[in-house]
Amino acid sequence: MTRAQACRKMRRPACAGTFGSGCYSSTSKTNHSSSRDGRFQLLRTIIESVGREGAQQAFETFFQIKGLPRIAARVAHFASRAGVAPGKVQVKDLAYRWAAYLPNGDLQLHWKCLMAPLTVIDSVVVHALCHMGHRDHSEAFWNAVDKVLQNYRERKEWLRQRGANLEL
Repeated sequence: MTRAQACRKMRRPACAGTFGSGCYSSTSKTNHSSSRDGRFQLLRTIIESVGREGAQQAFETFFQIKGLPRIAARVAHFASRAGVAPGKVQVKDLAYRWAAYLPNGDLQLHWKCLMAPLTVIDSVVVHALCHMGHRDHSEAFWNAVDKVLQNYRERKEWLRQRGANLEL
């Protein structure tokens, strides 16, 4: 179910895609979600009315919108350290991948990354940035990652052990 379909089912105007102006607001007390201690909370009545699929779409939208500024800041921070100039940064569903580097220089990161600790997010960002100079996982690539983020192995291991559990 799309966001617009969920809004129609609840007899609300379609979401504008920004918080505070559509149905998936993190600030409005009259809407059907809230942010508490920086965490998105969807009201039980909404889950009951739009179902699991609609609720999942609400969470994905929240992470994509709220997460983009955080990811973009981390990319900007590490890009200079990695000696690269990335293009546009996007947060989206990448299926089984945590991030993607596109040939035009754009970076895409999976919205589920935002459920991980910041140190792990940093390792995903650095990994993606280093692919701008090395298209493979060669020794040169891992050396580039190590120069930017010395303890990446621990963070990589965290993601290997816990990444599959980053589910809604």
